[in-house]
Amino acid sequence: MATSQPIREFFAAGKAFLKVIISTAATELAAATSPSLSAGAGAASASEHNGSLWLRTNGVPEFRVGGAWKSLAVAGQTFDSGSQGIKADAIAESTSAAGVTVDGCLIKDGRAAALATAAIFLSDEVTANGSAQNTAHGFGSTPSLVIAIPSNLTGGVFVVTYGTHNATNCVVTVTTGEKYRVFALK
Repeated sequence: MATSQPIREFFAAGKAFLKVIISTAATELAAATSPSLSAGAGAASASEHNGSLWLRTNGVPEFRVGGAWKSLAVAGQTFDSGSQGIKADAIAESTSAAGVTVDGCLIKDGRAAALATAAIFLSDEVTANGSAQNTAHGFGSTPSLVIAIPSNLTGGVFVVTYGTHNATNCVVTVTTGEKYRVFALK
């Protein structure tokens, strides 16, 4: 380790130290523009440089990122890196079996929770009669997407009108005589 890297201590109001600046060069200019480690009550100084760490006496450390102070995760609090984002190769849950929530989506046991209840349905082939036809999907709730897929065009025209789907059936009207299958997503 080079001995030219200065550590500066500022003494004030009976404190052992108020601020520590660690610089990579042995010049006053480098020390004046380097990140710092500071402690105290209340908000940190807006004049601190990016990379600085502010240890608040209320137990909430803050980190200077992109010209703004961001609270670090401490006892249930969150770290807000703003538009800087968080880069990681892995995110681990803090509480066993709780999962991790990202932008409102719970990810648990290798799956997004919203996908844990997702389902896909594909019906057997149906021959259209030109009227609204019910095809049972078995979801127990209304599908989020329904598509009638032509399976054997006989007349060359395949017109579909979608009805009001419900927790039991997909409702479609297809051109008389055409054959189709119903695809649905829960």
